[in-house]
Amino acid sequence: MASRCTFRLDPQAAGVAADVAAEIDEEWRCPHDAHPEADRCVFHLSSDARDGLGVDADAVAERLRTVAGERGKDAKCLLGASLDDLSIRHEIVEAA
Repeated sequence: MASRCTFRLDPQAAGVAADVAAEIDEEWRCPHDAHPEADRCVFHLSSDARDGLGVDADAVAERLRTVAGERGKDAKCLLGASLDDLSIRHEIVEAA
């Protein structure tokens, strides 16, 4: 089994957007599995880190579809995700 993503988000930390801070009361920990060769999940890796690991936008989109199908709000939470190079323009993402 893969280890858990190490990404953490403290709502009190400097630079955290007010709308994000309003969503959480305490430090949030990513619930997703880390990439097998990294300490973070594909959503919390930078674009450069994903490139270095051979994770392309299609793989991230596929993982997003999987996460959308998982049960519960917590599983779908992607606070702080780095998705700047992901396009789901022509995708239909169904959530459970």
